[in-house]
Amino acid sequence: MTPEDRFLVFGEKDTLTLKKIEASKKSFDEVADPFMEKAGKSGLKDANVEEVIHKYRDEKTGNKSNY
Repeated sequence: MTPEDRFLVFGEKDTLTLKKIEASKKSFDEVADPFMEKAGKSGLKDANVEEVIHKYRDEKTGNKSNY
């Protein structure tokens, strides 16, 4: 363990759990490219992302919005 190590800390009642996280060696583009490619193939456009998010949330909560 070094001072540069990073951890996620979870707490429940009187217990703390530390989970060491490793820094990714990949760039943001390397991580994001597969998702961007899949979004492009699905026809998802920036203009309708908000609509898709609201629709998903409405389905999860049972609400009906104007989207």
